[in-house]
Amino acid sequence: MATSPVNPIRQAPPARRLWRSLGRLAGGLLFLGLLASAAGYWLLMTHSGARQVAQWLNASSQGAIQLQGIQGRLAGPLQLQGLVLQTAAGTAPLRLHELKLAWQPGALLERRLHISQLSIQRLQLPGTSASPLELPRDLRLPLAIHVAALDIGRIETPDASDAALLHDLRAELDSDGQRHRLSLKHARWQAHSLSAKATLQGQAPFSVSYNATKAWMNSFTEGLHMELEALRSPVRIQALCPGFTVTEFHDAIGMDRGRIPAGLWLSAEEVVDASLRGLQRNRLFVVPGRRYRWFLRILRILPQSLKRYLSIRFSREHAK
Repeated sequence: MATSPVNPIRQAPPARRLWRSLGRLAGGLLFLGLLASAAGYWLLMTHSGARQVAQWLNASSQGAIQLQGIQGRLAGPLQLQGLVLQTAAGTAPLRLHELKLAWQPGALLERRLHISQLSIQRLQLPGTSASPLELPRDLRLPLAIHVAALDIGRIETPDASDAALLHDLRAELDSDGQRHRLSLKHARWQAHSLSAKATLQGQAPFSVSYNATKAWMNSFTEGLHMELEALRSPVRIQALCPGFTVTEFHDAIGMDRGRIPAGLWLSAEEVVDASLRGLQRNRLFVVPGRRYRWFLRILRILPQSLKRYLSIRFSREHAK
């Protein structure tokens, strides 16, 4: 009995199979992109999306953030009956009542946060913590911020039992991420009207307090030294004033050591050796490093106005 030969299965050429696989991949990516776009549109442009985001934040923050009575869209305009931020455990939180926000989400593509209007009817300041307040070492931001109109009707203490600290505050905030400028156009404190302008550097924003503390320490050490000498005490005291020293301190604050010339850096061993030599010679002020000692000699003969000018120039160059 004769049988007909079985025809082999015809397979598509390798090039055609490759194009089919690429087509399926492109279709899948397109579908995922459309799905992500639809989800993003729903979250940003709908009332239900804004409410869903508020629920997620309230649940995931474990009480640290509470958004109350949200209305509007995340893309703006947006209204909140209340916003509660728990800044420290065991203290009264920061409370914002009747918040209204209008902003331009598209500006984020240019690394800018542009807020057309931010109004708060009542702001209750957070409570104070038992631990000492630590000032931030760096206030640089990853994007520019512009708040065209900031309006706060009333700023109160946590218990709200006293009179408001400020009334009818109107201000404008502008920052390029490195330098922050606040223009207080109007505010009322008791029966007085206030207006002011302030600029704060993002890098080392509170260096004024740091430098003032250094000067106080030198004066305190000198006064203590004189008291000990008057009592003929054998105790020796020293104010050690090193320059840039290679330690983990600069790593902790995120400072780039490359911005300081290599010749100005001292090792920890050099600083310790200079301190011990100073104690043996009973020196009150010890400045390690020959370059720094010459630098101080030059500073002492410069006019005060020139020293201020040089300090300002150095701060501007260092902030770039």
